[in-house]
Amino acid sequence: DLPFGGVGDSGTGAYHGKAGFERLSHMKPIFVQTKLNGLNFLLPPYGGLFKKAMALFLK
Repeated sequence: DLPFGGVGDSGTGAYHGKAGFERLSHMKPIFVQTKLNGLNFLLPPYGGLFKKAMALFLK
């Protein structure tokens, strides 16, 4: 059996501050989608604004 825990550099208390937080944390990306998206009219369900934009685009 390997020792677990301890005091000082041997285990508990060996990580301090930002470096310890980063060592014991798992970084993951987070995507936040807000309601204020300028391209929402391009996504289904298509409404009148989409039809007007496509009519102008296809002229």
